[in-house]
Amino acid sequence: MQFIIDKDIYFRPADGAIWRIDTENEKKHLTLTNSRLLTYLIEHRGEVITRDAVFQSVWEAYGLHSSNNTLNQYISLLRRIFTDFGAGPQLIKTIPKTGFMFNAEVHIVREAEENKTSKPDKRDETPPRYKQIARVSLPALLLISLLISLWLWQRQEESERFTAVCWQMKDRKQCEIFSLEGNNTLRTLSSAEKMKYMKLIEDRVVECEPTPLAVAQKTDALTASP
Repeated sequence: MQFIIDKDIYFRPADGAIWRIDTENEKKHLTLTNSRLLTYLIEHRGEVITRDAVFQSVWEAYGLHSSNNTLNQYISLLRRIFTDFGAGPQLIKTIPKTGFMFNAEVHIVREAEENKTSKPDKRDETPPRYKQIARVSLPALLLISLLISLWLWQRQEESERFTAVCWQMKDRKQCEIFSLEGNNTLRTLSSAEKMKYMKLIEDRVVECEPTPLAVAQKTDALTASP
């Protein structure tokens, strides 16, 4: 974190570095206490700060003690630095019998040192709740897709059993239907088996061909004769 003071002066509290924007290689470094003092004044810009408040926040909060004379010396040092940078001593005003005030008219910007001009990565703006939902939903969607694919494959395989069909009968229920067994022998189907195969044939709307016989064969085989 750093401050831009009066558009030209940079101040970094972490190490007390202070410099002009056009002379970054000529940084000055404040002591730790002076850095805390300047940070405190900047953060209360435009406010009248009593000496007691300064002692409490800059010294006593860190287990240290100071005096009016020491405080005056630190304020004088800060004014000299700002004067050297061309800002003038009036950035820090003395309020008689009270304390000090950092000039409210001075323009100050507080910014992070890294990624000053870069735009935020929108990919990081996804709320954690939606990220968790996405992690849970993806495996579920993959499982659903797999089940649908297996179902479609099964339906296709079942449908292919009746793709090779030739037919010419006006009343299929009066036909005998046979199953072609593995040894090329025909087996008469029971009434229940016949109704099952007739329903499957009806569902697939088999077209008629000019032949008195009808045969359907792949996994299951059907033979019908008038």
